[in-house]
Amino acid sequence: MAQLRPDQEIWLLLHDALIGYDACRMLLLRQLTKKFALLGPELEHEILNLSGENIDRLAEALLDIKTLEELKIWLVKNDRYSKLQITEQTLEQHE
Repeated sequence: MAQLRPDQEIWLLLHDALIGYDACRMLLLRQLTKKFALLGPELEHEILNLSGENIDRLAEALLDIKTLEELKIWLVKNDRYSKLQITEQTLEQHE
C-alpha cells in the first residue's frame, strides 16, 4: 500500500469519523422511533443535524428520557443549533 501524505491521513480519519457518526445518527433515530413511535420530520431533522459530541451525549441521555417533550427539552438545552420552539414555562417545569 502506498504511503499517504499527512493531509491525506487526516482526511481519511475525518472521513471515517463522519461515517461513524452517520451510523450513530441512524441508530439513534431507530431507537427513538421504537421508543416513541412517530418522531415527526422536525425531530428527525434535529437528530440528523446533531454534532458528533451531542450524538454521544444523547445516546446516554436516551436512557433517562421518558417522553417526546423531554426529548425536545434535551435538544433545546444541549444543541445550540436547535430550531425547536418550547416555552419558558415548559423549561422551568423540567428543571
